[in-house]
Amino acid sequence: MTDRAPQSQDKFIVRLPDGMRDRIKAAAEANNRSMNAEIIARLDASFSAERERDARLDTMESKIDGLRGMMDLLYRQGLLKRDKD
Repeated sequence: MTDRAPQSQDKFIVRLPDGMRDRIKAAAEANNRSMNAEIIARLDASFSAERERDARLDTMESKIDGLRGMMDLLYRQGLLKRDKD
């Protein structure tokens, strides 16, 4: 037996659909990375995009709430009339 330090990273086995390994390999070569580094970079980018999307949605919800508040004030002041359906 050898005395090896345990790796600090988790290992995860993934089954890839046909052709996916070749696509990852080509992308990794184009980006001068290992296949593992390519997968990690792409996963990280997807999580970053998700965080950015969530931040934009939060900003939009805040602006909508502000507009609703302004409309309510205009209704109360009689400066804006509600539509009749």
